Amino acid sequence: MVQANVVWLAFDAGILKVQEGIPLAEFPEIEYYPNTELSRKIGSRIRAMLNGFFGPNESSFTSGYWPAYFWNRGLVIEECEFGE
Repeated sequence: MVQANVVWLAFDAGILKVQEGIPLAEFPEIEYYPNTELSRKIGSRIRAMLNGFFGPNESSFTSGYWPAYFWNRGLVIEECEFGE
């Protein structure tokens, strides 16, 4: 709910606008999280977008070696194959 408050403030300030028909457009449904399917969808969108509000320089998750390791590890496990 703390994360939802950040998103609500962005809506209220006019910083965030969303297209009709997507789950986040039904933001007040977050009140029922995690008891409804729609509220869980909204919750997942909230979690996914928070780092975008603060940018990569504000996130402690972008410092250090692990982001490059994480993304490159997938290539070590299995190379990308592009269809023709």
